Amino acid sequence: MKYGDVVQNKRRKMLYLTLLLILYPFVSVRGINLTYIVKKDNDSFYPSCIAEELERYRGIGWIYPIPNNEHDVPNITTKFVPTLDNEYNCKFSQHTLCTTRWALKDWRVDDKSQKTRRFLFDRRWEDLPMKVISNNKSNEFKERTDIENILETSFSIRASGVVELFLCSGWNPYSYPCYYYNINETQIYFNVYQTLPKDLDGKFKTEHLEKYKGYSNILSQDEWRSFTVSFSDNVTVKLIDINLNRTLIQHKITENWKPMFMFMRSNSVSLWKIHENDFFYTNTTQISRLGPHLEVYGKDLCVSLLVSVCNNCEIIFFYQDGNVRKNLKHVRPTTIDEEWLEIKLKEENLQFEKINLFVETKFINESQDTLGFWAIDDVRICNENEVKVSFLHLKNKSITNTTDDITCQVIEKPSWRPKKLTYNKIKDFPPVKFVNNATSITLSWAEEDPLHQIEYFIYYAANDVCTTEPYNLKRLKSNGFLTTKANEISIDSLVPFTLYNITISTVLHEKNQLLFVHTLDPIELTPNELPMNIQVRALEDRVNVSWKEVGCQYRYGRIVYDVIVTNPALNFTKTFSIQTDNSYEISGLKPFTEYNLTIVTARNGRNLYNRMNANVISMMFRTLAGIAPPVENLELYSTDKDSASLRFDLPENPSGIATEVQVSRCNSLSFKKCKYSISNLKRCPLWPKKYCVDVEYLIPEQNYTFKVSLKNSNTNRFGKEVIVNGHSGDREYNIQNSGLYAQLL
Repeated sequence: MKYGDVVQNKRRKMLYLTLLLILYPFVSVRGINLTYIVKKDNDSFYPSCIAEELERYRGIGWIYPIPNNEHDVPNITTKFVPTLDNEYNCKFSQHTLCTTRWALKDWRVDDKSQKTRRFLFDRRWEDLPMKVISNNKSNEFKERTDIENILETSFSIRASGVVELFLCSGWNPYSYPCYYYNINETQIYFNVYQTLPKDLDGKFKTEHLEKYKGYSNILSQDEWRSFTVSFSDNVTVKLIDINLNRTLIQHKITENWKPMFMFMRSNSVSLWKIHENDFFYTNTTQISRLGPHLEVYGKDLCVSLLVSVCNNCEIIFFYQDGNVRKNLKHVRPTTIDEEWLEIKLKEENLQFEKINLFVETKFINESQDTLGFWAIDDVRICNENEVKVSFLHLKNKSITNTTDDITCQVIEKPSWRPKKLTYNKIKDFPPVKFVNNATSITLSWAEEDPLHQIEYFIYYAANDVCTTEPYNLKRLKSNGFLTTKANEISIDSLVPFTLYNITISTVLHEKNQLLFVHTLDPIELTPNELPMNIQVRALEDRVNVSWKEVGCQYRYGRIVYDVIVTNPALNFTKTFSIQTDNSYEISGLKPFTEYNLTIVTARNGRNLYNRMNANVISMMFRTLAGIAPPVENLELYSTDKDSASLRFDLPENPSGIATEVQVSRCNSLSFKKCKYSISNLKRCPLWPKKYCVDVEYLIPEQNYTFKVSLKNSNTNRFGKEVIVNGHSGDREYNIQNSGLYAQLL
């Protein structure tokens, strides 16, 4: 090379290096949001793994020393925080309750097709059952998987030694033809056997059709590795490394038989997960209700689900707000045909207690002649800020004495490892203290993590005081999810006079801390808590007072009343103090008398007494008129042959307004048939201060007994009668002194 060419080459390299140094700070390299946490307590330790951001929806696997037998395989529990249990949640499978609840026209569960065997990288991987394959000859080929008419089957493996894979046309590899794979840490041998030889050991290394040697580990006990066996149009059979996206073994099919079962064998204990997953799907274009009626407990809607569509298909999720259609999510095909996508249906400040969601399936290009495919799976109510936590429960602690042998991994990235945090002597969750007022609750607990690396998750939800409709929508929507790395947090903007369920979760403790805390009453009353539609029904000697009861949906605290009736002129006061009823009867009143009614409303007795932050309503009422008392000073002041005139004074306390006077006349001839006359009350022309009444149609020369009584307005009967006697004869006046005395009957 000439000197000038060398110089030019060096200049190009320097320019390239300079550009890299300039651009490097602007290149964003995203890490994996996975944390491995170990709690130690003397000789015991408790591993957990927390996944955030995108990793919370990916498959997470545990790595630990593979035990010698299946009984010692640890148990794994996984949960989302917050955990939102809801009847809407569903992992679709035949004959399950939630699948029945989700029954939709032209939608059905697929549990048999090729699509159920596709590889899973998402969270459904964690639900796949674990198969433990050992070198126990008595259980050889006990585990088998039906692959008849399946063009592709996937599996994940952890193994420390050699594993063998058999794809056979019958139930026994020793009796039927098989495709055979022998896989160790770095090599794979492939062969076809008409029947499996009894003395196979070592022969495969010299007698094989295909061989693959890797430059890195194919299998490992420290990683979950994933593979797919694919039959491409009955032309070739392939073994594909999913993690590397590389075909390891490819064999051209010349055999005239088809595999029916897949068997696994191992020279030491190995762990397998066979990818089989049911889902919900349709092949028709339509609009359907998306599952059952959904109760929205919070103010925001969040539904997580997995979706898959064909390359000419799209799917739209929406709800109806009256006549307005509001789309939540529009999913179109990805670059990978029928790839599963994790999506969320979200809507903020949703003002519904219950909602129906809908799904529309349609073709992108109607002119294309394609078979439609739209599928959903693993539907659950979610929270935008949720995290996923997985706990490893060691059955036999002798399988390892160090936490360095344990970790967790993202299934699609087996070479990556999470950061590790270790905490010593972590006991049960420390006692939680709280300080509450009307609109906030502050929680605090003893410091557990001085470096503040671990997050605490706080989920709160209000309980409605109403047990039947109408409910308090404000309470129904009062819930939320908070996180903190401190040992104190304040929950604000709460509803007064409300019981809150509070759940505190952290990976330091597998069991959640549950609290039930009331917010306090506010000092001030709300307008809807004041007495409304006050009804006052006054009678002669009592009054009934009532008002509309405050509905539970309007109640934001304790409500107490003072009900007071007074008449200063009579020196009368009657009080019902610190009451909670909305109906009272006050007796001992005088008829036709004005009284003052006062209703004082407050939160407590102190406010009632001090009249502070209290509402006072005052009004006047008058009791009804009573039965009229007897007339006073009744006199027969004039008589003739067929008439008589009487005069009298009204009683001093008439108990109402006298409006009518009744006179009965009785004589010795018809004493049992006394005649009555009723007339309006009127004053005497000659004596304006007195009242007069005339009685006519008397029988001449008869002795009469006259009975006089009054009736007050708005009463239904006359009062007591007063008697005066007289004689019908020649006209006679008794102006000064009639000489005929009245007698109270």
